Amino acid sequence: MNDMVTYVTDLAKLKICKQMADFDEYCTLPGHSCPVNVVQFSSDGNFIVSSGDDGQVLICNLWRKKVDQVLKTHQGPMVGVEWIQQLESIRVVTSGADGTIKLWKKASTMMGTLTFQFVSVHLLFENPIENSALDGGHQLFAACGGGHVATVAIDLDR
Repeated sequence: MNDMVTYVTDLAKLKICKQMADFDEYCTLPGHSCPVNVVQFSSDGNFIVSSGDDGQVLICNLWRKKVDQVLKTHQGPMVGVEWIQQLESIRVVTSGADGTIKLWKKASTMMGTLTFQFVSVHLLFENPIENSALDGGHQLFAACGGGHVATVAIDLDR
């Protein structure tokens, strides 16, 4: 019983700490019509990419506080989105419950607006991808689904 009381007391302290935390809201970006599953910052911190159950990826410009582009990427929920930036080359890798991964590359930057174009698709699993990750060197992409883990090399020269 004492353990239960300690837990509740600690939880109450946690709630008080959260209320006293010093956070300032920067911006809220609308755009998804369903729950958002993944959010990633660009490596330079200027953009956010988000993916959700609506099968879309939103490319959001944090400086302008608006959505630059909506990519209609997958049939069904999105489970992953990764931002790859090497100098001026920018890629986005998406993964979905449809079992596919897709590669997108920067098409243009005009007046601060960033747009992407589709490059390729790869069916990784017959069942849904459940989670995904990118290695630190941006060369390998890993995904899991149906009790399996698969890795693929990313061709950044495409």
